[in-house]
Amino acid sequence: AVEQQGRPRDADPLHAEAYQIWCTVAGPRSLLAAGGLANYGTTRMQLGDAAGARAAFTDALAVRRQLLPPQHLFIATSLVNLAAADYAEGNLDAAETGMREAAEIRRSILSMSHPDTLLVYDNLALIRSSRGDGKGAVALTREVVSGFEKSLGSDHPKTLSTSVRLARRLQETGESNESNYICARV
Repeated sequence: AVEQQGRPRDADPLHAEAYQIWCTVAGPRSLLAAGGLANYGTTRMQLGDAAGARAAFTDALAVRRQLLPPQHLFIATSLVNLAAADYAEGNLDAAETGMREAAEIRRSILSMSHPDTLLVYDNLALIRSSRGDGKGAVALTREVVSGFEKSLGSDHPKTLSTSVRLARRLQETGESNESNYICARV
C-alpha cells in the first residue's frame, strides 16, 4: 500500500522486514520468501537500484524454478522482473533472453491474445527498438496493437497507448504517412 501511494522509500524497509519474516516462518527457499524477494526487488527498481533489484529477482527466480513446474506464471513474472532490471542496467542480451522466455511461458499458458502476454511482447519491442532494430520493433508492436484490439477493443487505454508507441516507432523508421494516420485515429 505504501508503494502504491508513491512512497517506495517507506516501502523498502517494510519489504526487507517482510522477507525476513517469511524466511523465518516458511523458510528461505519457500514460495512465500520468493514473493517477498520479488516485492523487495520491485521497490529497489522504483528507487533506481537496478543491481539490487536484479539480485533479488535472480534469487526469487531460482527459488521458483526449484519449486514450480517450468511452465508456471510465477516463473514468467520473475523472468519479466529480471529482464526489466537487466534492461535498466543496459544488458540488452540478458533482457531479451529473459523476456523471450517469459513470453513463451505466458503464450503457452494464457494465449497470444491475453493482455499479460501482449505486454511482454510490447517489452520485447522496446528492447528491439533500444538495439536499433526499428523494423523489428514496429513488427512486434503491430502484433501487440492487433492483439489488444481483439482482446480489449480499439478504445481501451492499453490499445490506445500501444498505438501511440507504434506511431512513434513508425515515425522513427521513416514511415510518417502511416504514423500520421494512426495519430489521427487515436
